[in-house]
Amino acid sequence: MSESIKAVHHEYIRAIFQKEESLLKVYWKLAPQKRTLFSLYFNESYNDAIKILRLSKLVRRSQWLSIEKYNDIPIREGCNHWTISGVNHSPYMVELGIKQANNKFFAMLRTKLVQASEERLPIVEQLQTDSTTPAWTEFVSSYSYYQSGGRHI
Repeated sequence: MSESIKAVHHEYIRAIFQKEESLLKVYWKLAPQKRTLFSLYFNESYNDAIKILRLSKLVRRSQWLSIEKYNDIPIREGCNHWTISGVNHSPYMVELGIKQANNKFFAMLRTKLVQASEERLPIVEQLQTDSTTPAWTEFVSSYSYYQSGGRHI
């Protein structure tokens, strides 16, 4: 396996709900190759781009889940985890992406469905921005491969 494939394979985004505190903790690692690809494709520096953590509230529409509403949370360069408090009982999806100059969102990583509980409005609070990931995240898997297109998941 080539080094570039190994590096992309080790990227992830994980969202872990802590029911007792109504917290949604999100951790991620984006491969350098994906940052380079973004810069080359959009002719825009990844480092200068506005990084966004998008929390999407999902609702069931017949057999599909669709996005009812979302909150965009701007994050600083180098940040690799965030805590969102006060999430309610609805299912959620979290994406790490870029808000482009034309105000469009380009998702780079996306979680699987995250189920939360307790009715409260989301309040955003940043965790420390060091580059270390807690050791226990090795045992949690919530990364999913997806293709863009369509609003259903």
